[in-house]
Amino acid sequence: MAKARKLSFREQRDLQEMPARIAALEAEQTALLDAMNGPDYFRTDPARQQQDRDRLESIETDLMQCLETWEALEARARDAGA
Repeated sequence: MAKARKLSFREQRDLQEMPARIAALEAEQTALLDAMNGPDYFRTDPARQQQDRDRLESIETDLMQCLETWEALEARARDAGA
């Protein structure tokens, strides 16, 4: 069985930075949800409310992509013996 190729420099950097990216997205998600759950949020401009909902969807998509990428990079690094 052929040995898996090692991660490129960029992939190694992405792998190292991924936990921080995920943490930043999760922090933004938490802050946005806290704001949206506030007692006066319903008084916010409807356009702003839609903007917040759209951003939550975007964060969820970004989080899923980051987690999938992180998992794939870790698996490749493990398989390559890096």
